[in-house]
Amino acid sequence: MLFENRAKKDLETYRKVQFEVKDFIRNNKDTNDEKKDISITAAEDGKLYAVHTRFHYVGELQPLIGEKEYQKFLNPISVNEEQTENRTENNEKTELINAVNEMLFEWMKSSGTTKDPSEKELKKRRKKSR
Repeated sequence: MLFENRAKKDLETYRKVQFEVKDFIRNNKDTNDEKKDISITAAEDGKLYAVHTRFHYVGELQPLIGEKEYQKFLNPISVNEEQTENRTENNEKTELINAVNEMLFEWMKSSGTTKDPSEKELKKRRKKSR
């Protein structure tokens, strides 16, 4: 009974550490007083480790923050590259919107009901028979 909640508490602690390390990585330029207890160290084998002194936690950085965040941390994107990525995304969005608008315009240009030539012939026959 004494150790039943230990796994849950360990998971909660791990989630807290994970959140704080991710926050530290995202805002590594801003050094807050509460974030001074997190440090990132490189081992001799080339792996990066996150050390959290308040929670007494040392763990590998990649599983803590995820693959994408880890790659962004290793290879930071410069401001110019971010701007070009945003421009290309905006261009792709506008191209897609324009293509959809053109398609809708062409679709709306035609009438909603199809015109059947045999229908006209039937109307003419009805008029003649009356």
